[in-house]
Amino acid sequence: MGVWEVLGIEPTEDIPSIKKAYSQKLKVHHPEDDPEGYQRLREAYDHALKVAKKGAIKETGPSFSDENNIHIWPNPSNKVELTVETIDRPEEIDPVDEFMEQVEEVYSDFSSRISHEQWSKLLNNDIVWNIRLKETVEVTLLDFLHEHRFLPKRVWESIEYCFRWRELATEDPDDRMEHFTEEFYHFYCRQLNEPALRYTFIQHAVDLDYDVFLSKRETAYQALKENNLELAGQSINEAYAMYSDDPDLLRLQGEYFLRMGEKESALAAMEHGIRIDPDDIDWYLIRSRIWYETHQFVEAKDECLYILSRMPANMGTLRLLGKCLIQLGELEKAEENYLKILESFPNDIDAITSLAHIRSEMVERAKRRPFFTRRSVIKRLYKKLGKPNFFGSVKLFWMQLPKAGVVFILSLIFFLHVLLSNPFINDSGLTPISYLKNRIHPVELSSTEVLNQLDYSDIAQIKLPSVHFLGITELYTAK
Repeated sequence: MGVWEVLGIEPTEDIPSIKKAYSQKLKVHHPEDDPEGYQRLREAYDHALKVAKKGAIKETGPSFSDENNIHIWPNPSNKVELTVETIDRPEEIDPVDEFMEQVEEVYSDFSSRISHEQWSKLLNNDIVWNIRLKETVEVTLLDFLHEHRFLPKRVWESIEYCFRWRELATEDPDDRMEHFTEEFYHFYCRQLNEPALRYTFIQHAVDLDYDVFLSKRETAYQALKENNLELAGQSINEAYAMYSDDPDLLRLQGEYFLRMGEKESALAAMEHGIRIDPDDIDWYLIRSRIWYETHQFVEAKDECLYILSRMPANMGTLRLLGKCLIQLGELEKAEENYLKILESFPNDIDAITSLAHIRSEMVERAKRRPFFTRRSVIKRLYKKLGKPNFFGSVKLFWMQLPKAGVVFILSLIFFLHVLLSNPFINDSGLTPISYLKNRIHPVELSSTEVLNQLDYSDIAQIKLPSVHFLGITELYTAK
């Protein structure tokens, strides 16, 4: 019996069709009820996938033979005709079919589709945990989700918890394509890993084709991630024409307008979103950035203050508020704002550089104040800026000199000392160092004994405790 006969389909390279045929046949050949039939089906399924991936489908299709070590199931040579009396019985409902009918019913009603409770109820169904039927349920459900994929993030997380598809695919990447198409696998992982687009705001839309709308919204989201602005704009416009009151679509629209440089349009999108969902803080975060970029600093400042009233530790908003305050000339408030950031993040380079800029501006302002009031202000600001005094500046200059510079300066000092010391000694009788020493600490003549001990080169200081002016003067006349 050929592979395609076992699967009950014509030879094809369409992998989803092979999977669908396999899932249907699994309902007939349960692993425990019909192990031989299941073995036949599984081998046919694996062989069909392998051949389809290679693109080696022949007109008659591959068949099983002893050469490729696959079982042969010949038709029985002897036929026995039996006469069976038929009895009318109610047709038994396949439990997998019944389960999938429930899945389709939940998915088709949008309110039920986005209900985590509804999906929890489905995934806790006994059939899902029935070892004999579990593989059939998985294959059938996975085939359904390939075509019906728009579910909230929380539902995808429950599905992953139940079946561990991503985990199993990660453990065996080579086997992944037997269960997923490449495109669906990446979609599935995105739903688990990335921030979720919401569904609740569109459930009351009238006459909306939900899957088409959600498909366009998903395309716009991915296009923006890849910075494909042409595709993003087209998808956003088409989705917006279908339904304009979805906050997540408006957020995508605002981001698109920002990247296109259309800031006024972006601002209009944010204000539309605020009217729909005024409690969502993201609107205000984006709008404050737009106002700052359009030089509306007062509005941006007020927006930041509102955000911080709800989220006091939002660092991005604190930074933006500081920039607004600088632009508005409120330097003291800006300084206080950046000090608050540094309390939480002492090494925040943006806050450090902004604080230095603010204090430099404050110094320039202080220089324009009256002379007698500006000195103390400037001194205090220099201290905040870490500007050293004279001796500190000399020390800093010396430390920053390279070794070659230090050697050069010391050599220059020694050369000047040798060059100038001999003329100085001849003129004063003292070395420069002795001269400076005597000038700084002259000898006090307190008695004649001290005077007799003086060297000719010593400088003496005489204290005259009682002196009277005698009025004797000497006049010189020019000749």
